[in-house]
Amino acid sequence: MARIISVIKQTIKRITGRQSPGPAIESGNPGGKWTLFPSIKEYQTRTCNYDAMPSGHVATFMATITVIASNYPEIKWIKPMGYTLMGIMAFEKMSSKVHWASDYPLGLFIVYVVGKAAANRRIKKIDTNDALGWKKSERMKTEFTTGHLEGYRTFGVVFTF
Repeated sequence: MARIISVIKQTIKRITGRQSPGPAIESGNPGGKWTLFPSIKEYQTRTCNYDAMPSGHVATFMATITVIASNYPEIKWIKPMGYTLMGIMAFEKMSSKVHWASDYPLGLFIVYVVGKAAANRRIKKIDTNDALGWKKSERMKTEFTTGHLEGYRTFGVVFTF
């Protein structure tokens, strides 16, 4: 799951080229700059000018919370506690001029979908009817039979539901 998220996140970062708030303010551009498809060399030498969106910090945190909450639905405090801590971390990243508020929604959406899919792949749904020893039939079955009764050939229909 982490690899999938990293590939998606890095692809978006390298396509959008979103400048972080710190370098944007230093360069006199308080709104930040978008450089679509920055060159590999430029991206590697001045990464903070191109990698603000989406936030990898919040993406990793959200994926972790999503998987843990999906695996332990009976523990009700995981989501509120996790989302609160994630919000505090996101606020800190904005305060330290690493991310813009607009860097979060796309990353959160992508990671939630990937995290939920990863968690649901491993969860086995238990049919309560099956646990009681009953087989749940999807629909009625019809069988046609033949037999012999007192020298006569018989035909019958068996309905199973």
